[in-house]
Amino acid sequence: MASEDLVALVEGRLNFAPAWASGRVKLEAGLRDLLHLRKLL
Repeated sequence: MASEDLVALVEGRLNFAPAWASGRVKLEAGLRDLLHLRKLL
């Protein structure tokens, strides 16, 4: 993902599901790991 997309995701300006579906965000970890990361951010 581009750094601008990461910042937007953390700030809540980018919704993960549509960004993932469109290919802007690629997930190389398990969904459980993503949920843990979301709690930290």
